[in-house]
Amino acid sequence: MKITALRRIILLPFVILGALNFVSGQTPQSNNEWKYSGKQDTNPTPAVGMEGWASYLEENLQYPDIAQRIGLEGRVFVKFAVKKDGSLAYANVQRGIGAGCDAEAIRLIENAPNWVPGTRKGKPVKTEVMLPILFRLPSAYGSRIIFPADWSSFQKLDRKPEVSGGMDEFEKRFLSKINPPENTHLDINFTVAANGELCNISTGSGMPCEIAYRSEVALQEMSPWQPGVKDGEAVSVDLKISHSSGGNPSTSEDLETIHLTTESDSSEEPVYSMLELKATPTNGQIAWQTYLKENLQYPKAALENNIGGRVMIEFIVEKNGELTNAKVYRHTLMTDNDMGVLAEALRLIENAPKWNPGKARCKGPVRSRAIVTITFRP
Repeated sequence: MKITALRRIILLPFVILGALNFVSGQTPQSNNEWKYSGKQDTNPTPAVGMEGWASYLEENLQYPDIAQRIGLEGRVFVKFAVKKDGSLAYANVQRGIGAGCDAEAIRLIENAPNWVPGTRKGKPVKTEVMLPILFRLPSAYGSRIIFPADWSSFQKLDRKPEVSGGMDEFEKRFLSKINPPENTHLDINFTVAANGELCNISTGSGMPCEIAYRSEVALQEMSPWQPGVKDGEAVSVDLKISHSSGGNPSTSEDLETIHLTTESDSSEEPVYSMLELKATPTNGQIAWQTYLKENLQYPKAALENNIGGRVMIEFIVEKNGELTNAKVYRHTLMTDNDMGVLAEALRLIENAPKWNPGKARCKGPVRSRAIVTITFRP
């Protein structure tokens, strides 16, 4: 099945730094940091122009059936060579999403029209290029942000879930309530239950803690919904919100940032912020404070320089109670050089005993965010 909705394809313009890179005459030493042995005078470009290249992708991308059935979306990063004669060769996937999308991205490059080759000192040179091709299914609601989590099941509904005021109004109110800062990607899953209530609200682990919480509160405030209907009965339906803020998505800067902020492991389970039971230290707060007191190793340099304050650490409590993904959330250290204080706070979390995992509505134990404060008194 070919889907020709223009919004499912975004071609990132040719920029250096991450989203698209050029390397002349050599294989890059690293997929993350490309190295250059020389400078080409001009970079290769599509012979049909940028608009023509976008039209080629739009008209020829064939969304794989299995990817449509499971509602799979994402970016496939393809590296290929633009040869001296402008032909494209040696296409291979650097980072893919599977379900036939990787093979389709390769097919698009292999069958693409020639490019204008890069040049050095006025002569054509072979140049390597990496670019992303976006696979995006059109929203079933005509909304830019709401999508079914399971397209196969969604297509069998007699009536889709609806929210009071309509989807356009929902989108405006929702984004207004959470007011996401620029270059923030919203990745939210939720269920419209058969009684119209929202449950199973979860957010992607890459979302900032404040935005994740605001998003879940906003969803709860904007319920109930009209549930989906199948065979004359109300049924639960899983939906997802996917939205990247940052202004006009046609600029290379915004699109590059979107790529960087949305990169994630699709196999990773979602992280919940709104819980019926929050994650807690296994043996209670007193035992947790005792652990911190007995195991804190005050950095010598920080102690000698009288550096102290409060350090807030954000982390994820896994379903099995392990603490992972620890990072500094905020601190009150009155210096740019913490002299090991922040590293020590992270070490305490990374080596901490397991917690009792949080529990979400309609679910058992789930991955959840937590923030703790560790005080350093010199």
